[in-house]
Amino acid sequence: MLHGGDLGWAMEAYGGQKEDWLDLSTGINRRSYPFSIDRALSDIRELPSTTDLKTCLEAARLAYQCPKDLTIVAGPGTQILINSIPHILKPGRCHIAEPTYSEHRGAMELAGVPCSGFTAIDDLLAQNIDQRSCVIVVNPNNPDGHTLSSPELLEFSVHLQKSNSTLIIDEAFGDIDPTQSIIPHLSSRSNIVVFRSFGKFFGLAGIRLGFVIGSEEITNKITSFHGPWTASSVALKVGSQALSDLEWHKKERELLTHWSERLQSCLARHGLSVVGGTGLYLLIESEYARRLHMHLAKHHIWSRIFTYQDRWLRLGIPMQDAELKRFVSALDCFVVEAAND
Repeated sequence: MLHGGDLGWAMEAYGGQKEDWLDLSTGINRRSYPFSIDRALSDIRELPSTTDLKTCLEAARLAYQCPKDLTIVAGPGTQILINSIPHILKPGRCHIAEPTYSEHRGAMELAGVPCSGFTAIDDLLAQNIDQRSCVIVVNPNNPDGHTLSSPELLEFSVHLQKSNSTLIIDEAFGDIDPTQSIIPHLSSRSNIVVFRSFGKFFGLAGIRLGFVIGSEEITNKITSFHGPWTASSVALKVGSQALSDLEWHKKERELLTHWSERLQSCLARHGLSVVGGTGLYLLIESEYARRLHMHLAKHHIWSRIFTYQDRWLRLGIPMQDAELKRFVSALDCFVVEAAND
């Protein structure tokens, strides 16, 4: 599996219709933000307006606690922005904290940028980093949820300035705990670029909206590269509604924490070890990970496995009693079957 969420493949392999499946294979909130459809579609016949864009960017600035001297750029999902960064920054080499979201390496290598992985910042600090390199850190990391503190990242960015290099931080799962975000600590002099995903926390991945935050020098290059109308009028209107609703953010974080803890308790009772997570998913490590993935699929519950680590299984967070009960029932059957082997 390259990514979660491909129910088409799941249905082809294990049968059933989409409505029969409980999709826990992604890190996307199973509760979508309740936006106004009428408002979102009010200007769908027209091109996205500068007013809509400005309103959405102001809402993003508020939600992400972005300093006034930094610039925000909106795009049709962070994936498109990730793919464009190698062509905009033109780094000579890219260092990536791995294992992580594989599309970062994919985008760099597709653009002809040599890539190397590292597991700890100290490993890079001991090296002579090439001039005009870039370093990518997903924070919190996907899939293990590992985080680096803002002071650590800021200190590391100063080290990178010596080689005129850029630190790219992907905060795709940063909405769960805003205190972990580096954005409030940045300045216009920073050599740091930050990605923020809209669809995951708000449960609206199909809207395709994402943001890049950084210095005016870098964001101007991104804007010029992509040209006008990078985000649809629907995305901008929905984004404005959701990002400005700070009370919903607070309540949703509490709900996600509640349901995540309930899922973790269920897994612990069944002897499954949780080794990471972000509040939108939990990562399990088990010698039975692949077998459990297939067992759940037979019960039309889709989970996420990894090509590079066959002991890992990632689960999204069930957000209803019926969903959790269904998952636990399938897990009970798995434990019985495993005991009888």
